[in-house]
Amino acid sequence: MKNYFPLHVHSQYSLLDGLSKPEDIASRCEEIGVEGCALTDHGTISGHIQFLLKMRDAGKKPLLGCEFYVSKEDSSIQNQKNRKNAHLCIIAKNDDGWRDLVEMVSLSNDKENFYYKPRLDLDKIFKFAERGNLIAFSGHIGSNMSNILFDEDSELSVNWKRKGIQLANSFKDAFGEDFFLEVQLMDCDNLSIQKQIAECIREISKETGIPCIATQDAHYVRKEDAKDQRILLCSNLRTTIQRASSPEFGLSGFFRSSQFHIPTYEEMKQWHTEEELDNTLVLASRVEEYKNILKQPILPEFECPDGMNADEYVRHLCRKGWKERIEGKVPEEKYEEYTERIKYELEVLQGAGLS
Repeated sequence: MKNYFPLHVHSQYSLLDGLSKPEDIASRCEEIGVEGCALTDHGTISGHIQFLLKMRDAGKKPLLGCEFYVSKEDSSIQNQKNRKNAHLCIIAKNDDGWRDLVEMVSLSNDKENFYYKPRLDLDKIFKFAERGNLIAFSGHIGSNMSNILFDEDSELSVNWKRKGIQLANSFKDAFGEDFFLEVQLMDCDNLSIQKQIAECIREISKETGIPCIATQDAHYVRKEDAKDQRILLCSNLRTTIQRASSPEFGLSGFFRSSQFHIPTYEEMKQWHTEEELDNTLVLASRVEEYKNILKQPILPEFECPDGMNADEYVRHLCRKGWKERIEGKVPEEKYEEYTERIKYELEVLQGAGLS
């Protein structure tokens, strides 16, 4: 049976506009019969461990990624001219790729790079790409590949093909065979520009030999979830649905369409070629099983006094602290509250093996 692999998916950890919980995504994967799914939240990997666990519980393959914010100039240049960011989706091929993602997200949040949003520039990203542990794709509205096609007045550039080929080849130089051109058409009936971008991306693919993949920009799992996502957006942005539906509103697309879900293969076939859908499976096949992400933390060993182990010594310190800071200094009616809190803290620490 033919199918595809959803590669551009957001969860509730895309804090402004994502609705889906990791378990909702896993459930949708089961529902539509796909092998797995990628998670590409905006500028964060905060939900990835929960996503990994929920997908594995469902017997589905998780791909761990991130949709990075990419500044036009060096990300250390913090001014209004360099404030607008493009987007780039990157997926970890293996455990080393996961560690690269962690390092990249941390770097994007450094005060030298963070400017309204966590971000990097392409030069910094390409240095990570050279390690060979990452897969990237670009082409959706707001990405580097789509932005290069247009002039500042949002008209298709006279030199769009030359500029597009040049940028695509620079991605290929950095990522090698692990760079794909992204064709996104799930909302082309409402956003005609998606068709224009797709035509250009497909032409660049023919000229460069870089394969195209079909993606969706899923911010909720099912069409009927669109209303809930709109309420979430209005709450976060402190606005009304009427105002947010205006074309002048930056995220108005979410209010004019219910197409930002995880589609079935039959839905995707309406917009994409069989090759573009097959290439999503090719990309997913290059991602190895993540094996060493969930291992126990490696902590330094401390020699505890009087033959006590770490758990016993922590409890000893708690009893000592109680005598020094609570006994006779805190009202007795508060003792039970403090006792319960200490028990809870110890359960958390010792349950995680962090004594």
